[in-house]
Amino acid sequence: MKKKELFKTIDIDERKFILCKFNAQTGSYILFKLTSIITPLFSQIKNSKKTEDLNLDDINLTELASSLFSLPEKEFRYIQDHCLMSIKELLPGAQPFVLDEFGTWGNEDIEFDTQLVLNLTLKELVFNIAPFFTGFQSSTIMKDLTSSLQNLKI
Repeated sequence: MKKKELFKTIDIDERKFILCKFNAQTGSYILFKLTSIITPLFSQIKNSKKTEDLNLDDINLTELASSLFSLPEKEFRYIQDHCLMSIKELLPGAQPFVLDEFGTWGNEDIEFDTQLVLNLTLKELVFNIAPFFTGFQSSTIMKDLTSSLQNLKI
């Protein structure tokens, strides 16, 4: 059995960051929150034969970002904050989180770099959510979930 990938080192603008998996409760909440708006990501993940074939660089982050625009600010901030709190920057002698639980930035220059913050947020989401769907795409769990949701009376 292959060991799950809990961390992934990425390079952005000559800086190294470590993506870390969400804990199960945070990951579950974010996954269910995003399920209705990440439709563009589903087709890209489904076309990948295996989880190890899926590369973060293969995901169209522009499509994914446009899906996030429909979120209310409070929900977007919750998701973005948890993404940034799950990423460390690899620095000489330290690995501070990009954002801590008190809202303090690990490195001051990140606070004012919108492009970097958005890029990190999207890469963290893909890192955490993509394996869920590739792991279950051939199972009956997704079919059962879809069927249950269709039969639910509101």
